[in-house]
Amino acid sequence: MFVGISYFKFVSFYILYRKDNKRIGDIMLKVTPHLIRQTEYVKDFQKSSELVESYRKKSNTFSNELKTILVRKIQFFSEQ
Repeated sequence: MFVGISYFKFVSFYILYRKDNKRIGDIMLKVTPHLIRQTEYVKDFQKSSELVESYRKKSNTFSNELKTILVRKIQFFSEQ
């Protein structure tokens, strides 16, 4: 979800501060494939979250690995 937010911020910045004379349609042609991917990601997010949660409950190994990944990610972002 947060990746999508930062991508939309980038697109907004790109549209507002572009230095060429492209029109909005030209820009949208370039970013449309990324917007389609974002739509698919958001559409399947609930289903994917439920699947991860069910595996987490069934497997201690999976649950521990997931915790390890999340801790590393938190540490990475807290260092920046």
